[in-house]
Amino acid sequence: MKILITGIHGFVGSNLGKALQSHHTLFGEDIAFPQTIGIVKTYNWDALQDIPPVNTIIHLAGKAHDTKNSMTPCMQKRSELYDVGGINPERNDSGPKTSSA
Repeated sequence: MKILITGIHGFVGSNLGKALQSHHTLFGEDIAFPQTIGIVKTYNWDALQDIPPVNTIIHLAGKAHDTKNSMTPCMQKRSELYDVGGINPERNDSGPKTSSA
């Protein structure tokens, strides 16, 4: 099976990649691009259109251990796209508004 793992070079993604690499073809999406045995290629956010068709996507990308709020422009773009109205301290609100009808 062809699998895309976002956050492939993070703690969970890298361990999942090791567990799946012997039985599946793995592609990654991440902000880091180390050469990793078992990963065909890692793509960045701006190259998503270049990823070949896959059977499954496992989304593990996220902002972790960022105690200094040091998001790169690429990370900021992804954060804004995935912000679907949950609690986001950078937005300074508590999520989606509900009507009191």
